[in-house]
Amino acid sequence: LSFDRHLRHAFAPLSVRLESGIKSLDGIIELLRLRIEAEAQYASSLERIISNESLISYVNITESLRRDGLDALYTDLKNEYQQHIEYLNSLNEDIYLPCISMRESYASQNRLFANNTKQNIKSLRQQQNQFYKIKTKYEKVCKDASNARTLLLNAKLDNKISSQQILKLGAKVNSTLKTQQIWKEKYDQQQLIWNKQQIKFDDEMTNILQGMQTNEQNRMKI
Repeated sequence: LSFDRHLRHAFAPLSVRLESGIKSLDGIIELLRLRIEAEAQYASSLERIISNESLISYVNITESLRRDGLDALYTDLKNEYQQHIEYLNSLNEDIYLPCISMRESYASQNRLFANNTKQNIKSLRQQQNQFYKIKTKYEKVCKDASNARTLLLNAKLDNKISSQQILKLGAKVNSTLKTQQIWKEKYDQQQLIWNKQQIKFDDEMTNILQGMQTNEQNRMKI
């Protein structure tokens, strides 16, 4: 695919989507952080309960309330605490931290795409300016050469013009033609460079756009 012919229309919408993707990831990360915080608070409360043996220390272990009720309750609380700790660790290590890593990678790639795009556009414009600068000069010397030939032809048709003046006009034509040839070579060379720069820009922007698409696809997999 060619960026200029097939992909240019997709660049702006995808750039906007990548910018909103950061906000999307930030929202998910904040939601997970709050969920982890809530889970940690609950687990901490359970830990305070099961680590405080004085709460039931005054109930004799022979009493049915202690044997059949409170001890079983404490066992359930310990199991529940362990389950919440495991869930908390899983939520943190398997979801939260990978999301943060994804966010950092996603943002880093976006900055790289933006910088490369800026540099590619800058290089293209510099080469374009150089090309049009030489093109303008070449067109001017072509016009000068054409005007010199016209003056020479008109002079040859005018009996009032001396041969010496015609010789001067002829020399002027030769001079302008030599200048025209010099600038034609410069123009042809610069046009070749400009065409190569356009192809290079197209290839690099195609790669950037494909990278942007891959980056967005990776974000959507989380």
